[in-house]
Amino acid sequence: MEKNKRLQSFLNYVYGAAFVIYTFFSILVPLSNFNVQSIEFVNIYKFVKMFLMVVLFIIFLFRNYKFKTFLLMAFCILIGAYGYYVNSEDRMLMLILFAFASRYIHPKILLRYDFVVRIIAFSAIIFLYGQGVLRNSYLLRANGVMRSTLGFSHPNYGGILLFTIILEWILIKNKKVNIFEILSMLGISCFFYRFFLARTDWILTILLLLSIIIIQLFDGSKLTVIIKKCDSIFVWLMSILSLSVLLFVKQGTILYLLINKLLSSRLDIFQFYYQLVGIKLLPQKITVYFQDSTFAGMDNAYIFAAVYDGLILFVVFFVIEQIIAKKIQVAPYNVSLVFLFILLVGLTEALIIYPFINMMVIYFGQESNPPFMDNKDLESKNERG
Repeated sequence: MEKNKRLQSFLNYVYGAAFVIYTFFSILVPLSNFNVQSIEFVNIYKFVKMFLMVVLFIIFLFRNYKFKTFLLMAFCILIGAYGYYVNSEDRMLMLILFAFASRYIHPKILLRYDFVVRIIAFSAIIFLYGQGVLRNSYLLRANGVMRSTLGFSHPNYGGILLFTIILEWILIKNKKVNIFEILSMLGISCFFYRFFLARTDWILTILLLLSIIIIQLFDGSKLTVIIKKCDSIFVWLMSILSLSVLLFVKQGTILYLLINKLLSSRLDIFQFYYQLVGIKLLPQKITVYFQDSTFAGMDNAYIFAAVYDGLILFVVFFVIEQIIAKKIQVAPYNVSLVFLFILLVGLTEALIIYPFINMMVIYFGQESNPPFMDNKDLESKNERG
């Protein structure tokens, strides 16, 4: 027992290091213009990911799962690895590995380190842009408004990363978020919105902070219960809503045109890929180009998972999110609220499949009474946080 405890404690530290390393490199390379400016950095990132995949799989092997559970999880990893082999897309495999290896992890302690790394990476991109190392890109909206990237490879990437920093700050708070913090987060978000013009992230930031104010102002125990119940429902709702729009809303109808306009022509993109390849059981290789030969991705996590990764991995993704929703029922309301907003982001961003965007993946292995806490210091931190 003591030997197993020491092993699990060691694996927790390795897992924590893997998570923050993954966050740092995943922000610095694919989210920034290093992705197109430096083949050396891209190759380093590929090596880091491959190394972390091996590390996470080893951690998974030594977690204390029941044999049947272990076999089922191993099967999911195998399908995820097959998807990575077929389409060179690693997000689903990384999500599965980080989820299955997260047993005995204490989320809040890890998130404190990840929060610091996230800010360093965000600041580094802005700093390198200011020094002229990373170039700026400009994107023109249909209404003629110019968007700036500030060194990121797309304005939406800067917007969603800033939103995750706000989400993570709310997750790690061990007391109520005060009005100064709320105004600071709103002000910083407003400042960068002038450049990124990431409307979804800006709207969700406002709604998130308003939700916190309302809950704290009215001491909303009933609101907290509603939010916790909404998490599991929203996993179903977001998935059913997304796939229903894809499968049943016909092109040319008034509803289609309305949704397509609301989603900035995303529905056209979803339909293009769906009609091109359909939905299969297993992952499939898809050339990520739109009908006019320009690059366009499927900016909906649920549709992306179904079309790109296949029905089996879509179900795995769905089950992982459901388990997370169940595990956080005993957590403070802010955890459930953050999870709810990440699910909402999934409607317009497939990036939430990435663990460095969807940091809630580490709650998959949370236990109400973890049997392998590292030491008394860690337990005292739990009590304070």
